[in-house]
Amino acid sequence: SFVVGMRVEDGDGFKGTVRYIGPVATAKSAGDWLGIEWDVSSRGKHDGSCTDSNNVVHQYFTCAQGAGSFVKPSKVHRGKTFVEALHEKYVSMDAPQVAPDDILPDAYVVTAKGALKSIEFVGEKKIRKRQQLDEVTKVALRNCGVSTCGDGVAEVAGHFIEVDLQDNLLSNWDEVATLCSHIPGLKSLQLHGNKIKNVPPDWPDSPNFPRSCFDRLTTLALNFCGITSFATVACLERVLPSIEELYVAANDLSDLTPLSPTQFPRLRVFDLSSCGLTSWSSVCECLGKLASLQELILDSNPITELLPRQEGQFDSLTRLSLTATRLTSWVDVDALETYPNLSALRLTHVPLFSGRGASEVRPEVIARLSRLHIFNASLISHRERTDAEKTYLRKALRHESALAAGETVEIDPVRLRVELRAAGPLMQHIHPRFAALNDKYGAELLPLGVGGESGIQSMAADMISLTLQNMAFTSGGSLEPLQKKLPATLTIGKLRLIVKQLFGVEPHLQSLAIRQYKDSVPTLMDEDEATIGITGQLTDHTSM
Repeated sequence: SFVVGMRVEDGDGFKGTVRYIGPVATAKSAGDWLGIEWDVSSRGKHDGSCTDSNNVVHQYFTCAQGAGSFVKPSKVHRGKTFVEALHEKYVSMDAPQVAPDDILPDAYVVTAKGALKSIEFVGEKKIRKRQQLDEVTKVALRNCGVSTCGDGVAEVAGHFIEVDLQDNLLSNWDEVATLCSHIPGLKSLQLHGNKIKNVPPDWPDSPNFPRSCFDRLTTLALNFCGITSFATVACLERVLPSIEELYVAANDLSDLTPLSPTQFPRLRVFDLSSCGLTSWSSVCECLGKLASLQELILDSNPITELLPRQEGQFDSLTRLSLTATRLTSWVDVDALETYPNLSALRLTHVPLFSGRGASEVRPEVIARLSRLHIFNASLISHRERTDAEKTYLRKALRHESALAAGETVEIDPVRLRVELRAAGPLMQHIHPRFAALNDKYGAELLPLGVGGESGIQSMAADMISLTLQNMAFTSGGSLEPLQKKLPATLTIGKLRLIVKQLFGVEPHLQSLAIRQYKDSVPTLMDEDEATIGITGQLTDHTSM
């Protein structure tokens, strides 16, 4: 029978939670009705209330407007046992075939001439042979309506090592614990989308709790499980001694509390995406002491700033994902340089990169983070790093020249919009890697022609050979590459006028990028006052 808190599903596949059982004042028939809060808020009709003929409001339960319904028990089902779902999906060898004689019954495609052609399903018996329950160790029962453990789990599933139960009807941690207690070798459990919610605080100390049920579990996924407190994570830590990967995305875990170095001693991967986290300092305080943590996923959290690492925090962290956060400043990117082992970063869809293309963003991130080997899942080659660091240093050198001349420089449109009147120590704050990169590449990036030449020799040294390639296919201009020798002192703004004459593209429509080698990432040249000589040492393959 139904109980409040039970998960149910209707005939159309919509899932919900029973919030009320009993009579309803406006019902057309007597008897008990189920008050359902649907997962999809538009599935219902009200907020758990109804208004009778006397205009009296009866509030039976509370939910979002449009998420509530009153239904007869016969209109929903409360799911099946884990064992029943296994036998339905992993059938025996002598069960009726889906495609007798390798032909799917009543399934056709229409040919170009309008004829019906049967669909073949070849190899059903071979597939079925590999899916016998006494042979498989990894099973997936996604969206199969599993709500309880059932009897006979140990006999059927005791040898399993991975179980995927995403989007089922589990609503009780006791059922999860019982299931795991019958599968002693279980290492991976996927529970995404099961609204099992918070762990009761005293649950591990309950006399009915099956001891050691999670002892061998190394991977646990609890995304979209309706958890509303980080206390559940702390409570689970007590019963997950071997956990290495923990996924709790899309739960409300904004009430972070610090974890000690002795907690989660083996945890390597922690996914806290979409958990309402707003403060990087809270993240550091809570997770910074985890001794084995190597990968931290914080996507889609409203984190607005990052802070430099404090002593003893994230000593083992090598991979970090901050996609769709609210970072607005390069100062935040610079802060990541203080994390000594960080080598892989995911960072996209943040306000800082708004209006900037990947060809502009990627080189600057690479240049600012010296130990980064992978950015947005793409390996950083030695040549790409060299090109990125040189491009970034050119930008910093222009800032240094402007500051020395007493000019106003807008360094960062959000966090550092200030007038800086002098070079020196401030450059280290604005461009923390400036000194190191200047020592590394400074001599190579002297403006072309600097040296002891004079007269014709100096003029020749000041000429740059470029291959100009028009990529604006709709411009009407030539698409053939043109070789030009141009003075190193030519500004980008004047180069735009030359490009207009050669290719017929208006200056305000141009996007100029330079490529040092054939396989280099193009670098945008968007500062009209800068000279093309700032590009420094060029090669025979340089093109724009």
